[in-house]
Amino acid sequence: DTAALSFTKGRHAGMQRKADDGTLRVMTYNILADVYAKTDYAKNVLYPEISERHLSMDYRKQLALFEVCGFENDIVCMQEVDAVWFDKFWSPRFELKGFAGFMGPKTSRVEGAAMFWNEKKLTCVSQESVHICNLFANQSWLQEHLGDQVAATLLEDKNLSGILAKLTTVVQFALFDVVASEGTAQGKKKVLVANTHLYFHPGASHIRTLSVAALLAYAADLLSRQNLLGQCSVLVCGDLNSEPDTSAIELLANGYVSMDHYEWRDCATFTWKNRDDDSEGFEQDEDLKYELKERSVQDDVCSRFALRNPFGKLASSDGLRSAFTNYVKGYIGALDYIFYTGENLKLEKFAPLPVEKDLCGVEDVGPQGEVLQQRYLPSQCFPSDHVSLVADFSLNILEMSQPAPTTWPPPQDRPVMPLPASRFNEAKAAEALRQGKIIGLPTDTIYGVAAAASSDVGIDRIYDAKQRPASLPLALCISRASEIGRYGDASHLPAGLVEEFLPGPYTLLLNKREDSNLSKSLNPNTRTVGIRVPEASFIRGVVANLGFAIALTSANISGQRSSTAVGHFRNIWDKCANVYDGGQLNAGTSGSTIIDLSEEGRYKIVRPGCSENEAHEICQKYKLLQREASS
Repeated sequence: DTAALSFTKGRHAGMQRKADDGTLRVMTYNILADVYAKTDYAKNVLYPEISERHLSMDYRKQLALFEVCGFENDIVCMQEVDAVWFDKFWSPRFELKGFAGFMGPKTSRVEGAAMFWNEKKLTCVSQESVHICNLFANQSWLQEHLGDQVAATLLEDKNLSGILAKLTTVVQFALFDVVASEGTAQGKKKVLVANTHLYFHPGASHIRTLSVAALLAYAADLLSRQNLLGQCSVLVCGDLNSEPDTSAIELLANGYVSMDHYEWRDCATFTWKNRDDDSEGFEQDEDLKYELKERSVQDDVCSRFALRNPFGKLASSDGLRSAFTNYVKGYIGALDYIFYTGENLKLEKFAPLPVEKDLCGVEDVGPQGEVLQQRYLPSQCFPSDHVSLVADFSLNILEMSQPAPTTWPPPQDRPVMPLPASRFNEAKAAEALRQGKIIGLPTDTIYGVAAAASSDVGIDRIYDAKQRPASLPLALCISRASEIGRYGDASHLPAGLVEEFLPGPYTLLLNKREDSNLSKSLNPNTRTVGIRVPEASFIRGVVANLGFAIALTSANISGQRSSTAVGHFRNIWDKCANVYDGGQLNAGTSGSTIIDLSEEGRYKIVRPGCSENEAHEICQKYKLLQREASS
């Protein structure tokens, strides 16, 4: 037995319940479809650390069954269920335990969602599977349930409506009567459960938000047709492929998404390319078939939507606190949820989710509980790349006087886990900076911590996170060399000199411009400012999305060694809104070479950094004279 399997057993033990405790236990679990797990891409890229035997469905299905059955659930919502394994394995085993169920295949019919329920506790009134693409193809339905603005905008945006028409997403809906312990139906105690797995692509957050809007509108209409809207408890479960701070989750938890949400800009950039509509199902490979167009000044001219949740604000069973529910090499994030109507459901218990050390063997954890070696999912003891969510709800609360719980915005003390430093996260990082928060991210030399250079609050947070003396200045990072004159006086420099240095591993010291709109907190006691354009696409993309320079310094506690990997500055992760993983950087720990160019015709190397010799060569090429170190 390993520590990881012991954790699963411990979750079971911690959720032991009486035979009839008056609660409903709900599980959602993406079990990792065999059709994806057995691809070469999965074996070699996504899950390189697991043996072929442990990745096989013959092994994983037994482990998944152990996990599911150990919780004694009443409702089980599953995603990525292979159609063949639903018939051969899952349905017969649930039937033996007194459960009924049905599968909702995606349009590909290779895999889909499955829902099972305990017939001793629940009587199914109705069940159906709905393909999201069909809702978006129905103009009259869109007008009636999402509104004229949404319908008209989709009709005009051929790219977006074309994408929505090709979605494979399925949503299962099941309406239940809750059965009392004596076996009689409780008239008004009904529960509607929705189960789905939203479209996965990291550049398609807008697609997931529109899908959530359609799901909620359909659920509300389903209840309205039976005169149950406002009288029926609602659960929305599944792998939503959306982190807690995204617009899809905001629509669920905050009740609306405004037209100015930054994720709508994806409408202008995300396109559907080179897709064979007859070869659906291999979701893990699809990122090779899409591209994002380069951002331009036209990006703000895009389709935008004002969306409302017909159920108001739904609560999340984990309070949006989970550090992760998906943990693979290259991506760690919280993607799975159980949302519920807090007015008529009360969360009684939530099964604790694993932390990183719970995924590891004993030999991978140090004496202080620190993780010595990361282990990813799936593994010998975890059958999927996702972890299950399990929650108990009470329905006997119609007389309760306290207000319904809310879980928006996500709590500020939610554990921070690294996200990929990819173009798909540039807008998210920029939005955090716009709100006065700080982020950790890679440059072309070392990892840095950054704030918007116009934000007093953000700059103060950098100094706090690093425990850095206020007398030590911060550098600026811009997206392209041509912007340097906006923040520093470069009028005296020879033509071509700045472009020779930037982008590259250099910081150029220039006299600050008085009209730069930089924060007054940025280096108030110095006349100069250091300006960088790293030769790293992610950080430059973040600056371009922000539309203003960022203040930047090394990601480490002041005085400690610089960071060349995201794990090196783990001690300040929780000071950041997000940290972004760009892999191991190989330029050493000396950082950029700092060159003082504030005097006409002269230069001085302030910090040798990683490219001192090249800096001398460039300056001498432009006939600059080297200043003495003391001058």
